[in-house]
Amino acid sequence: MAGCGHEIIMLANLQGHKKAVTGIAFPERSSKLYTASKYGTVRVWDCNTGQCITAVNLGGETGALITKGPWVFCGAYNVVREGMEH
Repeated sequence: MAGCGHEIIMLANLQGHKKAVTGIAFPERSSKLYTASKYGTVRVWDCNTGQCITAVNLGGETGALITKGPWVFCGAYNVVREGMEH
């Protein structure tokens, strides 16, 4: 946002991924944030506390995360999984 006159402020330092984060998703009307990493995990974070609620090991490097309604989709090599936002 450089040049826009707005500052970017860090709200929380989410720690837990062992490798680079490859995707982030924040479903509409949700209090959870989803992150994916090259290590092969998807983590679910509570936006109110900044704590990791759960981590799912997909068994392979993950890519982008996208949301559609309550659904969160993660791209991963040779893996097909689904998950619904709770």
